[in-house]
Amino acid sequence: MRFTGRFPPWDFREGVRTPGDSAVGEMGRTVFHFPHYEQGLQMQGTITARSGPHAGRTWQVNGFGNRDHSWGWRDDHLFIQHHWLNANFDDRFLQGTSMFETTYPEPKHGGFESRGSGNVGVVRVQPRHAYWLEQDNVPMPDLDRDCTYDLTLEDGTVRTVVAHLSDAVGSLALNFRSRDRTRAYQDIQAFCRFTLPDEGLEGSGVLEIGKRLRGPGVGDLI
Repeated sequence: MRFTGRFPPWDFREGVRTPGDSAVGEMGRTVFHFPHYEQGLQMQGTITARSGPHAGRTWQVNGFGNRDHSWGWRDDHLFIQHHWLNANFDDRFLQGTSMFETTYPEPKHGGFESRGSGNVGVVRVQPRHAYWLEQDNVPMPDLDRDCTYDLTLEDGTVRTVVAHLSDAVGSLALNFRSRDRTRAYQDIQAFCRFTLPDEGLEGSGVLEIGKRLRGPGVGDLI
């Protein structure tokens, strides 16, 4: 598989910072409390099934994707809830992150829009109906309804993005738990269609969402 950068990468340390101080210092004023970058990609190559009903079959693939990389100190048990949206369209890559964790008293925001003219930062990510957060300390329900996000760019433009979770093609669980099973973070990546209804555009990508669980045995619930 060959991956080629569609646009320049975005270092989140160059993005918006919170107006107040973080408990972990200057790095904690960005949406991630650790160094992190992302980039929209073009991919091309082959996939061959090694087992299962299609063992030995090879498919040619060509499409969009994205990559990210984090490094340095981090503590995943600081997370309370988050949204991590990555949507590829023919003319752009749109990324938005909202992170609520214990080092800052309210959700932090970040992200970027990549186009041929370059990158523009995202300063606010607002979900309209994150239904999996309606009940505290309860595992996520089935992700069978779509969710809309309003992403505000640093130039004041607002991008309305719909994540079509109701017909997602697949999902990946990235859950983590404390050893005593009293602390857990449910983390799901849903691979789905995205649309920009104001512009009539359709794309695809991944929406990662998460929420914190606390109490005896919560690690066994996810």
